[in-house]
Amino acid sequence: MTLLNTLSNFGGTWPRLIIMSMINYFTVYQCTIPGTNKVYVTHGGSMQACTELLNGTVTILRDGYYITNLICIVVGLFLYFGYLKRKILHLQSLPISSWRFFHFFFTILAVTSRAIYYKSQNWRREC
Repeated sequence: MTLLNTLSNFGGTWPRLIIMSMINYFTVYQCTIPGTNKVYVTHGGSMQACTELLNGTVTILRDGYYITNLICIVVGLFLYFGYLKRKILHLQSLPISSWRFFHFFFTILAVTSRAIYYKSQNWRREC
Protein backbone atom coordinates (compact mmCIF):
# COMPACT_ATOMS: atom_id res chain seq x y z
CA MET A 1 0.00 0.00 0.00
CA THR A 2 2.85 2.38 0.76
CA LEU A 3 4.42 1.85 -2.66
CA LEU A 4 1.08 2.48 -4.33
CA ASN A 5 0.61 5.66 -2.31
CA THR A 6 4.12 6.80 -3.22
CA LEU A 7 3.47 6.24 -6.91
CA SER A 8 0.17 8.08 -6.62
CA ASN A 9 1.85 11.05 -4.96
CA PHE A 10 4.60 11.05 -7.57
CA GLY A 11 2.02 10.96 -10.35
CA GLY A 12 0.43 14.12 -9.01
CA THR A 13 3.71 15.90 -8.33
CA TRP A 14 5.75 15.78 -11.54
CA PRO A 15 3.15 17.56 -13.73
CA ARG A 16 3.23 20.50 -11.33
CA LEU A 17 6.99 20.66 -11.61
CA ILE A 18 6.79 20.80 -15.40
CA ILE A 19 4.01 23.41 -15.39
CA MET A 20 5.79 25.66 -12.88
CA SER A 21 9.05 25.49 -14.83
CA MET A 22 7.16 26.35 -18.04
CA ILE A 23 5.54 29.34 -16.34
CA ASN A 24 8.93 30.51 -15.12
CA TYR A 25 10.48 30.01 -18.57
CA PHE A 26 7.82 32.04 -20.41
CA THR A 27 7.65 34.89 -17.87
CA VAL A 28 9.53 38.06 -18.90
CA TYR A 29 10.90 40.27 -16.10
CA GLN A 30 12.24 43.80 -16.14
CA CYS A 31 14.81 44.84 -13.53
CA THR A 32 15.14 48.58 -12.96
CA ILE A 33 18.07 49.84 -10.88
CA PRO A 34 17.11 53.06 -9.03
CA GLY A 35 20.50 54.90 -8.99
CA THR A 36 21.14 54.44 -12.68
CA ASN A 37 18.96 54.45 -15.74
CA LYS A 38 19.79 50.84 -16.53
CA VAL A 39 16.99 48.41 -17.29
CA TYR A 40 17.58 44.68 -17.67
CA VAL A 41 15.01 42.47 -19.35
CA THR A 42 15.28 38.71 -18.80
CA HIS A 43 13.01 35.72 -19.14
CA GLY A 44 12.88 32.82 -16.76
CA GLY A 45 15.22 32.39 -13.86
CA SER A 46 15.11 34.13 -10.54
CA MET A 47 15.07 37.87 -10.15
CA GLN A 48 16.51 37.55 -6.66
CA ALA A 49 19.83 39.02 -7.84
CA CYS A 50 18.04 42.16 -9.00
CA THR A 51 16.29 42.77 -5.71
CA GLU A 52 18.99 41.70 -3.25
CA LEU A 53 22.31 42.52 -4.92
CA LEU A 54 21.40 45.56 -7.00
CA ASN A 55 18.53 46.86 -4.83
CA GLY A 56 16.40 47.11 -7.94
CA THR A 57 12.72 46.72 -8.56
CA VAL A 58 11.22 43.92 -10.60
CA THR A 59 8.21 44.29 -12.84
CA ILE A 60 6.64 41.53 -14.86
CA LEU A 61 6.29 42.42 -18.52
CA ARG A 62 4.70 39.16 -19.67
CA ASP A 63 3.22 36.56 -17.37
CA GLY A 64 4.10 33.02 -18.42
CA TYR A 65 0.90 31.58 -16.94
CA TYR A 66 -1.23 32.49 -19.93
CA ILE A 67 1.23 31.14 -22.49
CA THR A 68 1.60 27.90 -20.53
CA ASN A 69 -2.17 27.62 -20.25
CA LEU A 70 -2.56 28.07 -24.01
CA ILE A 71 0.12 25.45 -24.72
CA CYS A 72 -1.56 22.94 -22.39
CA ILE A 73 -4.96 23.54 -24.02
CA VAL A 74 -3.53 23.04 -27.52
CA VAL A 75 -1.67 19.86 -26.48
CA GLY A 76 -4.83 18.55 -24.79
CA LEU A 77 -6.94 19.19 -27.89
CA PHE A 78 -4.39 17.47 -30.13
CA LEU A 79 -4.26 14.47 -27.80
CA TYR A 80 -8.03 14.22 -27.58
CA PHE A 81 -8.86 14.59 -31.25
CA GLY A 82 -5.72 12.85 -32.50
CA TYR A 83 -5.67 9.76 -30.29
CA LEU A 84 -8.14 9.54 -27.43
CA LYS A 85 -11.35 10.05 -29.37
CA ARG A 86 -10.49 7.27 -31.83
CA LYS A 87 -9.51 4.93 -29.01
CA ILE A 88 -12.68 5.66 -27.03
CA LEU A 89 -14.89 5.09 -30.07
CA HIS A 90 -13.06 1.82 -30.78
CA LEU A 91 -13.56 0.59 -27.21
CA GLN A 92 -17.19 1.64 -27.33
CA SER A 93 -17.79 -0.34 -30.51
CA LEU A 94 -16.46 -3.62 -29.06
CA PRO A 95 -19.07 -6.29 -28.35
CA ILE A 96 -19.89 -7.20 -24.76
CA SER A 97 -18.29 -10.62 -25.17
CA SER A 98 -14.87 -9.01 -25.44
CA TRP A 99 -15.31 -7.60 -21.93
CA ARG A 100 -16.22 -10.97 -20.39
CA PHE A 101 -12.67 -11.82 -19.30
CA PHE A 102 -12.34 -8.61 -17.33
CA HIS A 103 -15.71 -9.15 -15.68
CA PHE A 104 -14.71 -12.71 -14.76
CA PHE A 105 -11.30 -11.58 -13.51
CA PHE A 106 -12.68 -8.81 -11.30
CA THR A 107 -15.41 -11.11 -9.95
CA ILE A 108 -12.79 -13.67 -8.90
CA LEU A 109 -10.68 -10.90 -7.39
CA ALA A 110 -13.63 -9.54 -5.38
CA VAL A 111 -14.65 -12.98 -4.09
CA THR A 112 -11.08 -13.81 -3.09
CA SER A 113 -10.52 -10.53 -1.28
CA ARG A 114 -13.87 -10.89 0.51
CA ALA A 115 -12.93 -14.41 1.64
CA ILE A 116 -9.58 -13.19 2.95
CA TYR A 117 -11.31 -10.35 4.80
CA TYR A 118 -13.86 -12.65 6.47
CA LYS A 119 -11.16 -15.15 7.38
CA SER A 120 -9.18 -12.38 9.09
CA GLN A 121 -12.32 -11.22 10.95
CA ASN A 122 -13.02 -14.75 12.22
CA TRP A 123 -9.40 -15.09 13.29
CA ARG A 124 -9.69 -11.90 15.35
CA ARG A 125 -12.87 -13.15 17.05
CA GLU A 126 -11.20 -16.42 18.01
CA CYS A 127 -8.28 -14.67 19.71
